[in-house]
Amino acid sequence: MSDPMSNIEGDIRVNGTLSCDGDLIIDGQLEGELSVKGNLTITEIGDVGADTVASKLTVAGKLKGKVSAEKGVLIKSTASVLGPIETNQIIIEDGADYSGTINMNVELPKDV
Repeated sequence: MSDPMSNIEGDIRVNGTLSCDGDLIIDGQLEGELSVKGNLTITEIGDVGADTVASKLTVAGKLKGKVSAEKGVLIKSTASVLGPIETNQIIIEDGADYSGTINMNVELPKDV
């Protein structure tokens, strides 16, 4: 059984704290705090201003805020992201707009 999928459509604006137990796709606007246990996708028309925790994050639209994504972050070429990111894997495509710091959660070999 797969995780449930939720969607915030383009005409929806959310202000406050939002949590989701499955995957979430954001086409609309969200301001506040966001916690997603599954995969979070912010589409090209999505606009998020929130401290964000997700298992895995894909951004094609706008995201402003502190990010924590345990399983990785993908910032697409159409994205604009502002804020610190904590993750174990990150991909930033050519053309993406990113400003912030990146903290990689990886363990280096003892001899490094």
